[in-house]
Amino acid sequence: MFSLSPRLAAVARMIPRGAALADIGSDHAYLPIYMISHEAVASAIASDISAPCVARAKDNAGRYGVADRISFRCADGLSGIRPDECDTVVIAGMGGETMGAILEAAPWALEKRLILQPASRAPFLRRWLYAHGCAVAEETAVRDSGRLYPVLAAAKGEPPRGELFEYASPALLSHADDPDVRAYLERTAALLEKEVGRDHRALTAALRDAAKG
Repeated sequence: MFSLSPRLAAVARMIPRGAALADIGSDHAYLPIYMISHEAVASAIASDISAPCVARAKDNAGRYGVADRISFRCADGLSGIRPDECDTVVIAGMGGETMGAILEAAPWALEKRLILQPASRAPFLRRWLYAHGCAVAEETAVRDSGRLYPVLAAAKGEPPRGELFEYASPALLSHADDPDVRAYLERTAALLEKEVGRDHRALTAALRDAAKG
């Protein structure tokens, strides 16, 4: 059995044991294959908008002997999945705006556990979640192939107040002793300093203070 990349391993750790999993934008379906092979989830759906990706996912699952235990869907976002088929939704490797659009089109998903790994525009995604009555229950940052990625789990709950939490949720700040989280906070502060048209000095100072622990 293969090992998951650091990014997908962080996603896997947030999936509750015995979950009914829907992996959106599954691509090679490595995450569902891994979770089913390790008996970590009760069921798994691998969905992708690309028919060639779905075909490749089926081949991969067959190679590891779990093709008959994963449901494969070719669909845009969550459009091919019924609300009663899953209790945990994973969307990994897309931009934050794309993730927001996928969830906007399937409001029922906000009643599920959402495990999200934005490749870009993470502040937009956190802001979108807060605006739709969700809180970030868990969040970490992980380094994969030289890049830092946030990985978060969200669900219905009381959103935090304050601009700082769009850039780092309270859950992420609680792990500021982790080297990757510290590096992520520092990188976020550095990117904010480069933005023009707004004064981010208070925000960058707060992020750097959090990174110092």
